[in-house]
Amino acid sequence: MKLEAVFVSDVHLTEPDSERYQIFLQFLNLLSKKTVKRLVLLGDIFDLWVGRHQYFVSKHSELVQILGSLKSKGTEIHYFEGNHDLYLKDFFGNNLGFEIHPDSYEVVWDGLKIRMEHGDLANPDDRGYLFLRSFLRNVLTKNLIRNIPGKLVNKIGESASHKSRDYTDHLNVDSKNLVRDYAKRLASTSDFDVLITGHTHQKDDVKLSLEDREIRSINLGSWFEEEPQCLVLENSSLRFHRVLEI
Repeated sequence: MKLEAVFVSDVHLTEPDSERYQIFLQFLNLLSKKTVKRLVLLGDIFDLWVGRHQYFVSKHSELVQILGSLKSKGTEIHYFEGNHDLYLKDFFGNNLGFEIHPDSYEVVWDGLKIRMEHGDLANPDDRGYLFLRSFLRNVLTKNLIRNIPGKLVNKIGESASHKSRDYTDHLNVDSKNLVRDYAKRLASTSDFDVLITGHTHQKDDVKLSLEDREIRSINLGSWFEEEPQCLVLENSSLRFHRVLEI
């Protein structure tokens, strides 16, 4: 069985001995036994990963090895920067040969026009986050963070991650409709059949009617759910599967 693409996001991996981490390793090992043309990591796979710091490479060495093995077996791996995993080209692009996407990416796979992005730009009113995103992607900021010791980056990042999650949890935002409206806005200037996002942790799969066509908006949810799922493209069809039953 050949899978055209498998999509996951918002796994938020922390410690390698955690249950969620071990499930993700099992999931990748299942993929390694199948023929998977593309694996799409749609951001926030780690709760924190920054650049090529050896701290992160060593901490997640088993996972890095499995992903590298998948790549060497012929699976294309597309990794999108989220708001918890930054400067991915430094290691995953340059060392492992992954396709790194700091922003959106549009393709035609298996006859479907697909637009993919992490989803953190869906809320134009969240100016605080948009400023932070711009600041972190500034060349000067990148160079500064690249030269700070990895353990210090991790300590600062963990604190920022907790504050970000607390802030997001207290926002009075209808995330599903926010992303649906975003999909409609994008569709007015971009020709796609399906928009696939993450970030909001609110799984969603809906068809949206426009004046001239119908599009589909899919949000991958998160791995904080009791039974996390992945999205699979097979035979020109996109469907959710439980990650250990793929």
